[in-house]
Amino acid sequence: MIAKVSKRTRTGRSSFRRLAQYMTTEPDPETGIASLRGDVLLSNNLLDFETAAYVMQATAEKNRQCDDPVCHYELCWPPGEMPTKEQWTVCALYTLRELGYQDHQYMVVAHDDRAHFHTIDVSSTMSKSHSSGLSSLRWNLPVAGSTSRRR
Repeated sequence: MIAKVSKRTRTGRSSFRRLAQYMTTEPDPETGIASLRGDVLLSNNLLDFETAAYVMQATAEKNRQCDDPVCHYELCWPPGEMPTKEQWTVCALYTLRELGYQDHQYMVVAHDDRAHFHTIDVSSTMSKSHSSGLSSLRWNLPVAGSTSRRR
């Protein structure tokens, strides 16, 4: 398994709403109507995937010192490997715990729309119970990489 950290946007601020929309919906090629995709795992402090992005943004707005409250990365399996929901859930939760995001708001969506199975993991760097946030995942890239190899 490989951890892939997404690049920052041009403005340096990611959007929970745009990421959640990308993670959970895709347009039908013929009609253009959005349909649901992926299997969703939410933190215990989020009610559902429809409101998750708005709740995460509201929590992040409590701390104006944070430039980008979005932590966004993928866990990718080798082509041909298809983990069960239990397996990818264990890997996602293990990675979140190792990065220090286990008590933060997060949303993990599993996709099999490429040659390789992958999960897209989005977490708020802001803790709902604390006013401070964790550092960006970009500084934790060695942890993300070594964690993904352990599972």
